[in-house]
Amino acid sequence: MSNFLERLTGVIHWLGFLFSGLLAYLFFSEGSSTNPLWMNIVIVVAPNALGWLIKFIFTGNNKFLPF
Repeated sequence: MSNFLERLTGVIHWLGFLFSGLLAYLFFSEGSSTNPLWMNIVIVVAPNALGWLIKFIFTGNNKFLPF
């Protein structure tokens, strides 16, 4: 069960990372966002941070980036 949990949380972390990449592309390539820059950065980092937090709680792996 532990091996399954590690793989599952790894997938969740990767999905959060990819979603963060998509948000970064959308926010910073279009340039028409009405949010301040700091809010865009928080919004972009949030999915990866949430995925990392889930992985850290269940596996103890403290690498913020999934690779």
